[in-house]
Amino acid sequence: MSDLKFKCPNCGYHRLTEVMANVTVSTELENLYINDPMVAEPEYGDNERHGGGYILRFQCSNCKWVFRKDGENNPITSYADLAIWLKKRKMVTDDWEEAE
Repeated sequence: MSDLKFKCPNCGYHRLTEVMANVTVSTELENLYINDPMVAEPEYGDNERHGGGYILRFQCSNCKWVFRKDGENNPITSYADLAIWLKKRKMVTDDWEEAE
């Protein structure tokens, strides 16, 4: 188990976002509020499902700063690379050690 202590190097915010591409999402629709014939507002349930797709990048939830591989311009696109990036910066604590 790890303890995430992320702090954005750009703005200092403490949450990060996973951005995915080519994902199919389905959500239960519980109600549909119709204000007039041209305006309808959905109310969604808690049962969201998603499948497929791939990680496009990880970014700060606030300023959208993108995590990049050390020494490269390429964004980080895997949980393993994200864990290594965070561990090197002491932003995650746990018992595992990065392989040399």
